[in-house]
Amino acid sequence: MDLASLLGLLLAIFSLLFSEIITGGSLAALLNISAFILIIGGTIGSTMISYSMKEIMQLPSFLVKAFKNSEPNFNNIIDEIVRYAEIARKEGLLSLESKASASSNKFIAHGLMLVSDAVETDYMELILSSEIAKRQRHERLGAEIMGTAGGYSPTMGIIGTVMGLVHVLGNISNTDELAASIAVAFLATFYGIGIANLFWLPLSGKLNRLAKQQKLADEIILEGLIAIAEGKSPKLIEEQLKSMALSEDMAQARDRETIVSAQGSD
Repeated sequence: MDLASLLGLLLAIFSLLFSEIITGGSLAALLNISAFILIIGGTIGSTMISYSMKEIMQLPSFLVKAFKNSEPNFNNIIDEIVRYAEIARKEGLLSLESKASASSNKFIAHGLMLVSDAVETDYMELILSSEIAKRQRHERLGAEIMGTAGGYSPTMGIIGTVMGLVHVLGNISNTDELAASIAVAFLATFYGIGIANLFWLPLSGKLNRLAKQQKLADEIILEGLIAIAEGKSPKLIEEQLKSMALSEDMAQARDRETIVSAQGSD
């Protein structure tokens, strides 16, 4: 379980509820079952229209992945590749065939089989690159679905508010309850915007980040396997792969600095 995601969600919800209490409101005033059903049902329904049933059925697994600590460990990956490079140097490439089944990483196992079969590096790169692209399409699908839901949710909130206001104006003769009815109508907008920005959009961003990390991990594995097939020394392979991981970290740091600078200039 990724505590950062869980604690972040709980903190955001607590902040909303606590701010309602300290301003003199009541939590009961924020409860409206019909608005909640409209937002959840309408958002999921609209999202289902945008995708196939096969894609929508994967949503639960994407939600689990978003809250699960599933970030690739680059150090462990590099150590594993270097270990196989040392075995290949001592025992030959054919010895990697028996080691493939021992790897918990299916991508590494597949690559080791290709290396042990003496597949040409260009062809091996083509096969494994296609596998990386396929995995990326799957990884980014979850982020795309949740991003779509995050776009529909506020709109559903506005629809709910309009429906509520139509109902209020239809009974405008009862002026004593007019203000309370309008407040209830705007709860739909509150739910729509809140659920989008506390749930769908953050999880979409999380899955996007995980997809980028997984792509880097797969590219590191690919480079390592090609280096093993080419007979490079384990030490050189280790330095090469660590350089790839470090370059990505530096690129992300530069991106964060650019974002902060842009926000500061605004």
